[in-house]
Amino acid sequence: MTPDEIKEFLSSRVPFLQTLGLSLEELSPQGARLRIPLQAGYQNHSGSLHAGAQFTAVESCALALGFAALPGQEVTCHSKSVSLHFRKPVRGEALAMAQLHPDTGAGLQERLIAEGKVELQVLVELQDGSGERLAEGTVTLSLRRR
Repeated sequence: MTPDEIKEFLSSRVPFLQTLGLSLEELSPQGARLRIPLQAGYQNHSGSLHAGAQFTAVESCALALGFAALPGQEVTCHSKSVSLHFRKPVRGEALAMAQLHPDTGAGLQERLIAEGKVELQVLVELQDGSGERLAEGTVTLSLRRR
């Protein structure tokens, strides 16, 4: 799928992204960026962005990158594990970013064709508008040929 097709696919197949107002702004085989608004109703008891919304943003960003990392391949993509470390409360609009772990990218297409499945390690982080890191972690994706 192309980046535009992936955006449309996620928008239509994961309505929770629309519910939270999440928008995928950039997508390539190397990285993804998704905007997260801070809206009333998505805040926790202290007024910052609820951890569930933060999790959804970084996991969805990683998922989009998983599809983009194997252009031209028909795959299913699922999160296998997520490790997310919160550094500071999110008190305004934020950006979720994802990039392939440096050890993951080599030979993905070949491994997918030979084995029918691959696992991707995706580095994720959440930043505020000034670029300060608010959360960071890793998402492990499982991709299988269809």
